[in-house]
Formats: sequence, C-alpha cells, structure tokens
Amino acid sequence: MYGKVIDPERRKIALALEKFINLRRTIRSYLPEPVPREVAEKIAISGLRAPTKNNQIKWRLLLIDQSSAKRGEFIRRLMASYSYLSDIRALYQEGYLDLERYQSFTRSFMKGLGTIPLFAVMVAEKPPSSLPNALYTREMAHTLASCGFAAENMLLTALAWGLGGGILTLVSDEAERGLLELMGFSPENHTIAMVLTFGYPAEVPQRPPRELEFKWL
Repeated sequence: MYGKVIDPERRKIALALEKFINLRRTIRSYLPEPVPREVAEKIAISGLRAPTKNNQIKWRLLLIDQSSAKRGEFIRRLMASYSYLSDIRALYQEGYLDLERYQSFTRSFMKGLGTIPLFAVMVAEKPPSSLPNALYTREMAHTLASCGFAAENMLLTALAWGLGGGILTLVSDEAERGLLELMGFSPENHTIAMVLTFGYPAEVPQRPPRELEFKWL
C-alpha cells in the first residue's frame, strides 16, 4: 500500500477515504436498531490500531450496547455528568454561544441517552503522580492525543459501515468518579478521555459553517 505508484485500486480507496472524511458529521439522534456486534468490534479494532507514543496503549476501550448488564446504571451516572452546564460560559468567548439554547439542547439530548444503541468509553491511564508537573502534563497530553486519533479511526470506520457517531467529552468530577468505579477503574489512576456514541442515524445534520484555514511556512 505504501509507495509512489497509485494504481486504480489504491486511487479508489484514497477517494473513498477523502469522501468519508468530508461526509462525516456528529450524529446526536439514532434509530433504535442495535449495532451488530461484529460491526462494533470492527469499529473498536480500528481504534486500537491508531498511533500511540512509543507504541504503548495507555487507554482502555469499553463497549456498552443494549444488552449490557450495566447499561442502565451507566446511563444514569452519565446523565449526572452535565452539572457543568452552569459554567459552560467560561469555555467560550463572549457572544459565541447561545447559553440558554445550548443548555436546552443538552438537557434534551441527555434525556434521550437511553435510545443510543452503542457507547464506547475510552478510559485513559494517568501518568505516575510522582512525575514533575510539566512532565506529568506532557505525558497526559500524549495519552489524550492517542485517544483522539483512535476516536477519529472509529468514527470513520463507523461511517464506512453505514453508522453515525458522536463524542461526549465533558463530565463533572463527581460523575466521572462514579462512571470509573462502575466500570472497575480507580479514579486516582484513570480518567475518562471521552465517550463515543454509535448507531444508525435518525437524521444527519448539515455541514456546520466553519472557516478552514492553513498556510505553508
């Protein structure tokens, strides 16, 4: 696959990948149909093949579908994670976000968590607390970046198999602790990098208005 020769088959793959990248949207509304487990496992494996620092996977992936025994309690604890809403204004510049509308949307979305067919929880290992602060921060950043690479792999793989996906990122400290303990992890040594959602889309949003900019140096 590597090399300068672009044969017809490789060109087809490249164009398909480019198309999937351009078509990908964050999906928040799903049909009630379950995600086939063989497809869910393909999505998970694609995440585990993402690049990592020193080829070490410092995170774990847990899948929760409609038959998972802990699903009900997981959703209950996840719903408690959005207590941060009162502080959301601090994350955005003045005038960027309609806070009232955002709060209304988020509360409505959280009430529908039970309809999401598949959750993929990325649990990241924290670096040793004995590290100097600067090194601790860098190591944590590397691990979270690896989670981001894995998430993009998973979202594109899901799209290739006809599914949609989204990411839930912000959780309160209290809710994160409850979620980690439910899944068997120590809050002192782990953090939830993100929670991904997957399913067949009930609707696909339009491309958001976004200025794309880069430059050569």
